[in-house]
Amino acid sequence: MSSVDRDAILAYAHTLMGHIRITYAYLNTYKSLCDNGAKYRDAMNQMPLFFTMIYRSLAHTIMIDMCKLFEDDKQVLGIKKFYSICEQNQKVFSNTRQDENGEGTEIPYSIANVLALAEKDFVRNSKAIENLKAQRDTIWAHSDKRFVLNPNKVENDFPVAWDEIEQLLKFASDFVNSIIMGLTNSIESPFFNTPTACSENVEHLLSLLESGIQTQEMTNGQVQMKSVCRP
Repeated sequence: MSSVDRDAILAYAHTLMGHIRITYAYLNTYKSLCDNGAKYRDAMNQMPLFFTMIYRSLAHTIMIDMCKLFEDDKQVLGIKKFYSICEQNQKVFSNTRQDENGEGTEIPYSIANVLALAEKDFVRNSKAIENLKAQRDTIWAHSDKRFVLNPNKVENDFPVAWDEIEQLLKFASDFVNSIIMGLTNSIESPFFNTPTACSENVEHLLSLLESGIQTQEMTNGQVQMKSVCRP
């Protein structure tokens, strides 16, 4: 592999963090809809097809994007490819940094340590990654006949829990931020605005929907009362 300079590695890191950020947004939006389903059941039941499509679209996008992020392909910029790039270009990373007085001090971590921790995380999460890819190949990207004839078989054989997806996203964001920190002494947030922004937006939307429905019902009730009371 040809050498890659600091700017290229940073460009890769920023691209991956953007991918992580939008996937977190999809996941948090999906979870918020699920969590608020009971509270705003009446409002959501007014548009069952719409919310069914939203649920389905979010689930599909999350699963496909997670597989892109953890694709093990030399031509795909995923976490595994990014790991290989950093591993083969460790000379780009410094083991010291200057303090406010211009003195060089040893950084509390090294690229070797960052890579070692990432390698452990790959092993720790290997089953979840395998199951994600199995579900993608049979449910989300293709129509495997096993799924068509037995819809529960694939999900039972290759289960993926939402907390496993969150753990994979945390691993990805922590690793990418460790690389960014090693090159710039700063990090990027893996979230839009705040970690709870998507959830707050979903609940605000549902509350407005429910409020509007209640207002409409009150208006309709008043119209009916006027009609009954009219001489």
